[in-house]
Amino acid sequence: MTAPRFACALSTDSDSNRARTSVLDELGVGLDGLSPDLLTVFATHHHGAALESIGRELQEATGAAIVLGCTGEAVIGGAHEAEGSPGLALWAGHLPGTELKPLRVRATGGEQKKPVFDALPQVSDPE
Repeated sequence: MTAPRFACALSTDSDSNRARTSVLDELGVGLDGLSPDLLTVFATHHHGAALESIGRELQEATGAAIVLGCTGEAVIGGAHEAEGSPGLALWAGHLPGTELKPLRVRATGGEQKKPVFDALPQVSDPE
């Protein structure tokens, strides 16, 4: 069994296609050709038009079992940050022998603006 391996990538290109190609190339080098089990994607609003498809495209390109993502005003990749400018960042983990279970939780505003969650994970051991 191979050891866990992690990698990240960042593109500050405003063109979503070029940014995607750049981060995929950088991630491939960082993972030494291994497929990630978990891929996280962080994008600034500059890539808004691509957000509907980019997760699926990155999953297909990397073979990641699980892809999570969100948007942000700033994104970080390695020692670099894109704040107030275009940014597409990936963080990936190759995790042999690890079982990943995604959980989707949606928070809405409740009484007195306290969040209300539509689902929470079952935890059998609170510690």
